[in-house]
Amino acid sequence: MHSKRWRYGIAPLIVAYLIFFVFPQFTFLVVSVFRSTGPGSFDSAVTFANYAAIASDGYFTRAIVNTLELSALTGAASVVLAFPVAYAIAHSPRLGRPLFALVVGVMFSSAVALALGWQTLLGSNGAFNRVLLGLGVIASPLPLGSNFAAIAVGTIHGAVPVAVLGLLPACEAIPARQLEASTGLGASQWRTFWSVIVPQTYRSALSIALIVFATTTSIFTTPALLGGGRVALVSLAIRDQLLTVFDYPRSAALSAVLIVLTLAVTALARLVIRSRRAKPTLAGAAS
Repeated sequence: MHSKRWRYGIAPLIVAYLIFFVFPQFTFLVVSVFRSTGPGSFDSAVTFANYAAIASDGYFTRAIVNTLELSALTGAASVVLAFPVAYAIAHSPRLGRPLFALVVGVMFSSAVALALGWQTLLGSNGAFNRVLLGLGVIASPLPLGSNFAAIAVGTIHGAVPVAVLGLLPACEAIPARQLEASTGLGASQWRTFWSVIVPQTYRSALSIALIVFATTTSIFTTPALLGGGRVALVSLAIRDQLLTVFDYPRSAALSAVLIVLTLAVTALARLVIRSRRAKPTLAGAAS
């Protein structure tokens, strides 16, 4: 009886998932193998020319590589930067609440506002260049904006709060006695971090890095504002194919490639996590 109620309760969610996610995904996968007949039009002739064009076009391949690099960098950097913040929130009574409020505030800030803030700081007349010019470090403004580094700064800024909240439960689960014992045995804070904290949190860190990677692959607002149109990314290429070239099959093929790459990286990361999880078991069985 309870199982039937559970099924009835979840049925609307399944229907909504099928309508708003599965059906659109299936639609653009089908459209990706159609042939474009002109701006905004296509026929149902099945062809893989769209995928061949993506593989042979230097702009598209560069966009794919840049997207993977940006996503990997954002995932790794956000987890590294989030570790000390999550640890401080979990184990510092004095800093925990203020840091948590700051993290939540940044997470709920508009992506447009964050990107525009960095655009102001990194511009030719931005705060960074003005400080460097005032100190005499540089003779002319540095090109800090409208490049890959500027986009990476913006995406990492937006991803760090997510990583902090994801790592927080893992950091809270570490008993304070273990940290005190490590310090009491003469271990430095750095040694304690690597020998006590990392072994108990690395799985959560890998999972959070994977989530950040997956969400960054399709990020649009930050690259559009901080890249200045000079950095090729898959999300921007999809926008151009949809709204400038009006090549719907090509944009659908780019979306399909993005999903396949994201799923491939996700599957590979899960294999790595599972293999590391199985090593202690195998070692114990061998002993």
